[in-house]
Amino acid sequence: MFTIVPKVVTFPECLEQLFDNCLAIINNQVQELSLAPYELVVREKRTIDQPGYNKVVIVTDMLGELVMGRLGDGFVSYPFQWDDAVLGPRTLSVDGKWNCFGYTPEACCDSIKQSELFFSI
Repeated sequence: MFTIVPKVVTFPECLEQLFDNCLAIINNQVQELSLAPYELVVREKRTIDQPGYNKVVIVTDMLGELVMGRLGDGFVSYPFQWDDAVLGPRTLSVDGKWNCFGYTPEACCDSIKQSELFFSI
């Protein structure tokens, strides 16, 4: 019997770098660390013409165990106006944010669903 331990590799050198520069940094370091073969998955920012573009994004820690929020403060945000069929456009929750500090992603999602967003769908 064995246990698979996830390996997380970060690239702080990529902060505030253009995508092509960051990709070169990652490729160089992966070769230096002999981590090849590897799979690099790039996700583009969602646009209004894509299905589900307006879904709430829950940013987690690297292992996906706890909610971090975009700023590391545990807050999850929905920065758009919700187009409510009855009430019209409005901001959800408190300024479009939910405090999920210390929550698992599942618990945060449940909290969001139980808020006014759930009743607006």
